[in-house]
Amino acid sequence: MASGRTHGTVTLALTIPTGFAIYSIGGAEAGLAAATGCLVGLFIDPDLDISNRTRSEARVLRMFPALGWLWMVLWWPYAKAIPHRHPLSHWPIIGTAGRLLYLSVILFLALMGLEVAFGIGAQILEALLTVPYEIWASFAFGLAVSDVGHWLFDQF
Repeated sequence: MASGRTHGTVTLALTIPTGFAIYSIGGAEAGLAAATGCLVGLFIDPDLDISNRTRSEARVLRMFPALGWLWMVLWWPYAKAIPHRHPLSHWPIIGTAGRLLYLSVILFLALMGLEVAFGIGAQILEALLTVPYEIWASFAFGLAVSDVGHWLFDQF
């Protein structure tokens, strides 16, 4: 099984080719979204199913100290609910979809809270919904490519 450092290196190595591949199919915005999705794989990786601090959580803590602790708290229920290397977290596509669904629920709840407290949650949700489907799909594809790299290196 590969280390967290190896997974990070694989993700970085896949970012540019993924962006260029989608750029050739869907244009600059889609290519940028795919590369961004792949790069985000450094933070939203399959190992978030580990109860201890993961390499991706350590990255967030190092880069954004205040948000890092919130990030760890956010993923704690996920880590407790899904055993490490379970298909729901580690299989390509399924794991990616599961983490995106988990984040979507958290985001929706946060937006509801912002709407109740400050009246701005609906505006933010509306702005997110105006992003074209192709861009969201390209982003998710890039994240899935990162997850496939993670999965492949876990196999060897």
